Amino acid sequence: MDKTKSVFLIAAIATLSLAALTGCAPAGASPVEEPATISVSGYGDAAGAPDLVSIQLGIQEMGADVGEAVESVNAITEAIRDSVLSLGVEESDVQTTNYSVWPEERFDPESGLPTDERVFRVESTLRITVRDVSVLGDVIDQGLSAGANNVWGISFGLEDPSSLQAEARSAAVLDARARAEQLAEEMDLEIVEVLRVTEGVPGGVYPVDVREAAVGMGGGAPISSGELQVSVQVQVTYAVR
Repeated sequence: MDKTKSVFLIAAIATLSLAALTGCAPAGASPVEEPATISVSGYGDAAGAPDLVSIQLGIQEMGADVGEAVESVNAITEAIRDSVLSLGVEESDVQTTNYSVWPEERFDPESGLPTDERVFRVESTLRITVRDVSVLGDVIDQGLSAGANNVWGISFGLEDPSSLQAEARSAAVLDARARAEQLAEEMDLEIVEVLRVTEGVPGGVYPVDVREAAVGMGGGAPISSGELQVSVQVQVTYAVR
């Protein structure tokens, strides 16, 4: 075979190979049809008692001598800290969130003019995390007895919300299925299978009904712990026919 015929033969083989690769689907064939679908959102909630709580205890004092005011606030802050530690609060769960010292000018109440008298205001605040909610009332009482004159920022929480999240997630999936079945029935369709499931941004933990029983009834301040609610949302797409 001469050189020219060899070149033509190789070109023909290459053309046939390319046709085999690009001509698998016959010309004019219809594209594969996507299954009919229904997409719904499902919502689920679960509630449980909190197992930790944080609270702010603080002291505020004023005095003409800044050194004396600071010394007094420091001593009371240490007394508050020691009193809550004696109730079983962990040292790592006591944190200073504010310490401030600033001067204040005094004004005559009648004329409104400055009196050239200056006092100093000193503040110190501790945030305390209590992991035994039942002693919260005692923590408040002990802090007040130690000299605290500010109590605020009570906030209940869950150390590990995963079990409530799992419960809420299951409820959300069931809710999504019920919604999809109702839609399918309305349109004379049948659910075939789940195609896709996505979970929305995790919801927060919210307080719900307050229980009648109060925390710290044994002489402590009566604080109602209530319950906390966890919410979950899911998006589910079903194939239908």
